[in-house]
Amino acid sequence: MRVKILTFRYSNTLGGFDDGPLVEFTRDKEVLSFREHFFLVNDVPHISCVLTYEQPAVTGREDLPVRKSEAPLELSEGERLLYNTLREWRMTAARAEGVPPYVLFTNRQLAAIAGKRPDSLTALAGLPGIGAAKVRRYGQAVLELLHGKGAPEPASQEAQP
Repeated sequence: MRVKILTFRYSNTLGGFDDGPLVEFTRDKEVLSFREHFFLVNDVPHISCVLTYEQPAVTGREDLPVRKSEAPLELSEGERLLYNTLREWRMTAARAEGVPPYVLFTNRQLAAIAGKRPDSLTALAGLPGIGAAKVRRYGQAVLELLHGKGAPEPASQEAQP
């Protein structure tokens, strides 16, 4: 496990914080935890992000994903396919929301979902690290992916209660 701290200064031009370096840094890593700390320096907002992460190992096999984190070795072949489907959905939904993919679900959470294949929102909420907010926001789309139905558009998920 490794730790990285990134600090961003508020940009008046952007009207917010430029999270590009954060997105780029996490692109090829498995984020284990994420904490943010807001503070002011001379009345200018800053935010520090503390990440714990693992650097995935390269497998070298052409028939498997390039990075170990893309399909954990403990998953069966069918679970790996489901895991990769969940990752593709997560990437699309994250882009639509303008957030890094790990904000929706971490790689470990996706692996747990693919391995357990919960059949209800309650079962999904019972998996480690998946709380009520994630279930409320993304649960229905995940269940539809798991059980063979097409997932709704990410924007329509926000309208759900």
